[in-house]
Amino acid sequence: MWDAAFELSKHRPVGFDLHNAPFGVTKYYSNLEQNIRYSDIADGLIFYKPFYQFAATIGIPNVVDDDFLDELLNRSIIVSDEGSKRTIKYLKSPENSKKNLKEYYNNVRTFDCENYRPMKSEFKKWLK
Repeated sequence: MWDAAFELSKHRPVGFDLHNAPFGVTKYYSNLEQNIRYSDIADGLIFYKPFYQFAATIGIPNVVDDDFLDELLNRSIIVSDEGSKRTIKYLKSPENSKKNLKEYYNNVRTFDCENYRPMKSEFKKWLK
């Protein structure tokens, strides 16, 4: 629905508050069971360009230095859950894991997000 509204606006970049706005009362998509709304997680939204023009970029040059590696490994273990395959791999070879994590976060790479064709056909239903 949101993307259809922006499509009708000819993709003009726009920013707006979510508090007391129709978009703000929309339920947050990844937490429907807790009845969280977009205005609960953000003050506003910026629409820059349509989703089907997105490219994903991962990594920031030198964002992780050697002093942060132990902490990054600890955080990665917490996020991966105790007993997961990834955590077992981290614990089996922590030095190699730290090297891989540093490389992952420090190296910039850009790629297309995914096949947008199904998503585009879905949002076009709102334009009829």
